[in-house]
Amino acid sequence: MSEGVADRIRNAVAAHKFSVRTGKQIDVTISVGVGCFPNDGETTEELLTAAARNMQRDKHTRKNLLNLATMPTPARIDHYT
Repeated sequence: MSEGVADRIRNAVAAHKFSVRTGKQIDVTISVGVGCFPNDGETTEELLTAAARNMQRDKHTRKNLLNLATMPTPARIDHYT
């Protein structure tokens, strides 16, 4: 269930065009990590650690899915502002 919520949030952010100045919009993606009681831990610290670990896994998995060969030059946020 929590993975479904994370997917819905991730998809909603990805579908939104963010305006950084008049006439200029950018795409934004996010990485999400989930920690569930009691499987991932029983304390706040354990749950936050599990969520952070899962977020890093999500981040690296999604980065690896990008085909860097098809991307133009690396984008920098100051290029868009």
